[in-house]
Amino acid sequence: MASLLRLDEIKEFLTANGLVGLSSLRRREVLQFLRQAHAVPLSRLAAYVRERLTNRLPQRLLDRAMRKAERQQRPARKRRKKPSTRRRKRSSRLGA
Repeated sequence: MASLLRLDEIKEFLTANGLVGLSSLRRREVLQFLRQAHAVPLSRLAAYVRERLTNRLPQRLLDRAMRKAERQQRPARKRRKKPSTRRRKRSSRLGA
């Protein structure tokens, strides 16, 4: 569940819950810690993830609309023709 967030958001949550020494950890190590640690209540983590994702949603939708508008302004890409895939006739070897 925490893997839906950015690393700095996960570290922010953990430091707010009193854990120290997280600044040197990589994403993999932080996620492994969350899987194995029983000190972090999953309900609190789930609520935090939900809150962060819903706060980020309007900006993501705006960015998505901007990218779509940029794509529509560009000319359409030309598609390549697929090479023909005709089957070859097999030569039958009877009595060989």
